[in-house]
Amino acid sequence: MKIKDDKKDAVYYLNLGSEYIRLGDYENATTLFAHAYKETNKSENCFIQLAYKTADAFFCNKEYVKCIAYCNDIIKNFADFKRIYFLKGFSHMQLREYPEALNSFRNYKNASANSKYSDIKYEDINDIDKLINVLENIK
Repeated sequence: MKIKDDKKDAVYYLNLGSEYIRLGDYENATTLFAHAYKETNKSENCFIQLAYKTADAFFCNKEYVKCIAYCNDIIKNFADFKRIYFLKGFSHMQLREYPEALNSFRNYKNASANSKYSDIKYEDINDIDKLINVLENIK
C-alpha cells in the first residue's frame, strides 16, 4: 500500500487502520499504523492505541511471533497495560507455548484493575482462573 502524503494526522491513520483490521486486511492495517507512528506527536493515548492495534493486527494475521515480540516491547514502556498480557497469552497458546501463556495470563490477572489502559471488554473475563488452572495442569 502506498501512502499519499496529504497531511493527515496519526488519529486518521489509526482509525483507517482499525477499519482495515475490521475488514480482515491486516497487512494494510499494519502499514497504516506504521505511518501513524510517524505522524503521532507521541501523545500517550494515541501511542498506546497504535501499539495495541498493531499487536492485534499481527495476532489476527497469525503472525504470533511478531505479536509476542511487539507485546514485549509495549510491556517495557507500559507495564500496567493489562490487556496486552491477554493478547500475548493467546499468542503463546497458538504456538503451543503453554508455560509462557500461563505466565502471561497470570500477569494479566495480577495487573491492576485500575490501570489507566484498562478496557472494559477485557475486565469481565470470568474464566481467567479456569484458563490458568487448565494451563497449570498441562504436562
